[in-house]
Amino acid sequence: MQTSPENDLVTIEEAAAMLGTTTVNILMNLKRNLLQGQEIDGHWHVSKASLAAHGGDTKAAVSKPLCQRSTCGSCGQH
Repeated sequence: MQTSPENDLVTIEEAAAMLGTTTVNILMNLKRNLLQGQEIDGHWHVSKASLAAHGGDTKAAVSKPLCQRSTCGSCGQH
């Protein structure tokens, strides 16, 4: 896996692949501070530590907080 210039960061595409989700979901989670990252030269990168905090069930860990909001609009149930 190719990492960004910062050793603790991966691209949003790599983060999405690691979590089994989409880049849009990664960006939404960055905006909501559910994942930590930074923008470098116009491209967003995600902290590896932030991804590791989701443990083994990473897809559920990222998706669940979004679906618990009554106005999330991401799960189709609200």
